[in-house]
Amino acid sequence: MQAAPSRAHQEVSGEIYRQYANYLHGKPCRVYHALFCVRLDIAKEDDDIKNMVEPDITIVCDISKLDERGCKGAPDMIIEVLSPSTGKNDRFIKFNKYEKAGVKVYWVVEPD
Repeated sequence: MQAAPSRAHQEVSGEIYRQYANYLHGKPCRVYHALFCVRLDIAKEDDDIKNMVEPDITIVCDISKLDERGCKGAPDMIIEVLSPSTGKNDRFIKFNKYEKAGVKVYWVVEPD
């Protein structure tokens, strides 16, 4: 279980979300803020915990990937805002997982 994000983390991720939501308004892509479930590998079971992630911000342009649980398959863009406790995981483990799944753009944001 991870600690709750800091106030600074929430402010940065919230502002990025707001900017993308404003820009994408009326366009076919959708933006989601954490907690939003992404099931990366559609060949695996939906309940496979290694298959599920909850990025800080997710952008999906293929709405056929969206269902009542979130996104099934690789989204078009994932944004992770680093925290001291998650930096290594976000930079290496998640990067490799997202790249393997076919995420087109992975943006890592350092709040400092």
